[in-house]
Amino acid sequence: MPRLEHRTISIVMGFMLRKSLSVFQELSWLLLDLASVLISAIRFSSLRLFRHRQRSRSSADHRHYRRPVSPMSVPT
Repeated sequence: MPRLEHRTISIVMGFMLRKSLSVFQELSWLLLDLASVLISAIRFSSLRLFRHRQRSRSSADHRHYRRPVSPMSVPT
């Protein structure tokens, strides 16, 4: 029969191992959530930047150049 000290140490070590694994599992879930939020924020910001560049490019393409009116062509 194992000695009482060995049995007690075994039980305590098993309890500590389960608790530490639980903490690491919760920490890993938290890090995964944080990573997904950061990735979503980066995608959203790059999408907004891409749309802003497209909008500014398209508005520059559609600008019409207006020639200055010469004083000779204005009816008096």
